[in-house]
Amino acid sequence: MVDDNIINLKVATKTLEHLGYAYDTAMDGHQAIQKCISTPYAAVLMDCRMPIMDGFDATQALRKSEHVAKDLPIIGLSANSMAIDEEQCIEVGMDCFLTKPLEIDVIDKTLKYLIAGNNKEGKEKKC
Repeated sequence: MVDDNIINLKVATKTLEHLGYAYDTAMDGHQAIQKCISTPYAAVLMDCRMPIMDGFDATQALRKSEHVAKDLPIIGLSANSMAIDEEQCIEVGMDCFLTKPLEIDVIDKTLKYLIAGNNKEGKEKKC
């Protein structure tokens, strides 16, 4: 879970705990990249707008990294629900886009779908 807002991190991690997922946190895109290089994660929940390095730049770096699985599911998160935000997420290599606050049933369904491998090449990317 990557977010620069401590309250958003707490809410998201409580949701992940409730759903039975183990998690790790990062406060910006740079930290997320370092963690993804050193630890194989099942998925990344990535805030789009953060200081130091935003989620868009971090996703592009992860997709180019030879040390991170190319099919690592990355879910873009934003408080903005504008279509342009979703388009930018997909353009940089995120698998899908969700708006905050996260709804527990939506995040559960999304994680199950993506972790099951439904984001592989040739599959429609949707959440």
